[in-house]
Amino acid sequence: MEEAVGEAALTRLRPVLMDDARGLPGLCADGLSTGMGAEVQRPLATVVIGGVVSAMVMSLLVLRVLYVVFQAPLGAGPYGSAAAEARPGREITDAV
Repeated sequence: MEEAVGEAALTRLRPVLMDDARGLPGLCADGLSTGMGAEVQRPLATVVIGGVVSAMVMSLLVLRVLYVVFQAPLGAGPYGSAAAEARPGREITDAV
């Protein structure tokens, strides 16, 4: 599981970073503006920048850690290891 999570993190790293690198410069310009209407734009840009950065961290790091943490207890459910080993199209007969 750890290998799959690591591979998925590397696969998603470039698209996530490219998307954030595309949007953040425009938001920084709004956040640093001093012209007319800046008192409305600055707080909005600050909130959006914080949301984009926190979503990036959550999707790249926290979500991957949660996959690994919650994978371990799957075999210890009410049906034991039979539910964890079940494949599509195969019935679980010994899990009662």
